[in-house]
Amino acid sequence: MSGLSISANNSLLPGVAEDPEEPSSSYCFDVDPSIIPPGTTPSCNCYTEIRGYYSGFVTCEELADEFRTTIATLQAWNPWLGADCDVGLFANLIGDAERAVCVRVGSPQT
Repeated sequence: MSGLSISANNSLLPGVAEDPEEPSSSYCFDVDPSIIPPGTTPSCNCYTEIRGYYSGFVTCEELADEFRTTIATLQAWNPWLGADCDVGLFANLIGDAERAVCVRVGSPQT
């Protein structure tokens, strides 16, 4: 994770609050549907946003850990990631460009 600072809330991704008492519920972003890649599971109910400038600083393994899932599950929900998750995560994404990544499916937690 060289070069990316952990925010004051100990979260890997900016804007993501890590609260072990409320796993996943405070991690979700309302995303513009235009940044959800084709093929993303339609049953997704929680997205995070990845920006091009995170490339080299955020990996699929770190993303999976952050959202308490596995790389295989991220790939199942986001088949556009392909076999090399880290390459797929940032494919054709540079600078401030962003895309949504599904990090949870099913009913929202209350």
